[in-house]
Amino acid sequence: MADEQEFEVVDRRRNHTPEPPPAEDLDNADDLVDEDDDLGGFPPINPLLQLNVGAVLRMTLGLLNDKAWISLGLYPDPITNKVEKNLPEARRAIDAIADLVKHVELDAAPEEKRELQVLLSNLRLNYVQQTKS
Repeated sequence: MADEQEFEVVDRRRNHTPEPPPAEDLDNADDLVDEDDDLGGFPPINPLLQLNVGAVLRMTLGLLNDKAWISLGLYPDPITNKVEKNLPEARRAIDAIADLVKHVELDAAPEEKRELQVLLSNLRLNYVQQTKS
């Protein structure tokens, strides 16, 4: 066993002062943690949690929109690169989008409301077209 590496066991259960991680683990750490904050050993807060509800709803709409088009069999799945139709999944995504659009429209500008309705109409029309083929 010529490739054996030495390691050190550190008991972190009692009276332990946290040591900083090795430098190679700190590539983007400055972007994640404010050094003045004492997090008490807890991980930094996910920046997405700082978004307001409207922004989270809009992000979710985008994800569901992509998923609906993939499930309609009109775009390839980005993971498998295959085009597969799953109409029940597409219907579920479209219905969820319709529900979310109602909530997003509460604070949307008129132009955004039109865009959301066009998005929803295009999905519904394509769903009907895919069910016929």
